[in-house]
Amino acid sequence: GRRRYPFEEFPVDAYSMRVRDVMVEQVVSVSEGQSLRDALDMMLDNGLTTLPVIDAGRHCVGVIAAVDMLPASEQLDDEVRDLSQKSGEEQGYVADTVPTQGLSQHAVADFMSAAVVTVGGGVGLPEAAAKMLHNQIHHLIVVDDQDHAIGILSTMDILEAFAQAPKG
Repeated sequence: GRRRYPFEEFPVDAYSMRVRDVMVEQVVSVSEGQSLRDALDMMLDNGLTTLPVIDAGRHCVGVIAAVDMLPASEQLDDEVRDLSQKSGEEQGYVADTVPTQGLSQHAVADFMSAAVVTVGGGVGLPEAAAKMLHNQIHHLIVVDDQDHAIGILSTMDILEAFAQAPKG
């Protein structure tokens, strides 16, 4: 699996867990010059609704979400609907909500949000959750000391950590 919860051997209080304990380390990302179609394909292939936009220096310069693509699209593409039936509810949301006609002609840079909210891996989950609430977002880009993107943390990752915590 992508995470290692050592609950059986050493019960961990989710309130004391750190971002690095639950973040997704394999950062699936796009660059500013890629097309919205490329971004959507990556979302569908990886079961995501948001991707960090990473530059050549591994810095996060933006975030592209499925909803950001709506203004660029015109009509629903059947192949995406077919893909959505093979995966989960979040995927269904992407496929049913984001028509893909014309996405190949638009660059990620033109539709991404440049307002990137980052968090360090050593930050506690409650603080990360508070940051999401304050900024009204569902994902934080996790960065190292050089501000390189090393992971991504979603609200679902935080909920999963609390749901799996041992009951005292």
